Amino acid sequence: MLPVASQPYKIGITGTIASGKSLVGRILKQHRVPVLDTDEVVADLYRQDKDLKQALVQAFSAKILTRAGNISKTTLRKLVFRQEEKLKLLESLVHPRVAQKVDDFLQDRSFKSPFRAVLAPKLFEAKTEGRYDEVWAVVVRPQSVLEDRLMARNNISRDEAKLRISRQWSQDEKARLATRVIDNSGAPEQTRHQVASILKELRKVRGQ
Repeated sequence: MLPVASQPYKIGITGTIASGKSLVGRILKQHRVPVLDTDEVVADLYRQDKDLKQALVQAFSAKILTRAGNISKTTLRKLVFRQEEKLKLLESLVHPRVAQKVDDFLQDRSFKSPFRAVLAPKLFEAKTEGRYDEVWAVVVRPQSVLEDRLMARNNISRDEAKLRISRQWSQDEKARLATRVIDNSGAPEQTRHQVASILKELRKVRGQ
């Protein structure tokens, strides 16, 4: 059952790296849906949260800082990428702050739209699906196309692309757990049509 129309309808959007979550976010914004990108939230925290910066330096040393004294996302990513314990430590410091930002966004009543959408790559991994009224999984088929897109976007080898993708839950697993699946294998216009159709359906059901 959908929440009453007076409550914002919360949509979580997830998918593996390079699947097209950002494209879906841009499409939703074109339909005047407020969107929060958790990757952007993390980037803002690295720039602005002094307490987080201090905690990260204590955990990983000052080598994660640039010459200007800012957090180097690239250096931090390399430090934790192949080391599970360090990755868990990083997530334990960052995720609670991100969760608070997400909660503030979802509860914000200043938006006119009846919807809220959050782009969250590790939505299921973090067990946060209960925060949303429904979850969309963005997928790309076949897997080789996903690898090609990641290689082109990040200028990396296929082996590196496969490794990065393997560090997240599979597309099939995310699709199985999601309320809806957005197939981003084709042209952007096809993805736009899928998103527009879903919003039209939701607005009709909610009487908006």
